[in-house]
Amino acid sequence: MGSQAAEPFASSVCHGCQFLRVVGTKRGSAFLQCMEGSLPKYGPQPVSRCLARRPSAPSAASERDEGG
Repeated sequence: MGSQAAEPFASSVCHGCQFLRVVGTKRGSAFLQCMEGSLPKYGPQPVSRCLARRPSAPSAASERDEGG
């Protein structure tokens, strides 16, 4: 059984940004929340470009997978 849910709005540039917080509900819905202060918390999705986007640091697991 897969416990990994699909990313909401997978085409959004929000994924991979340090300001992204995925908020889940008890009913299984998920929302993308932007933690960057100058932007709306729950902007319309999918986002195709964002001037405030900052790439998140690679996780230790992805560094291991890439041989780093």
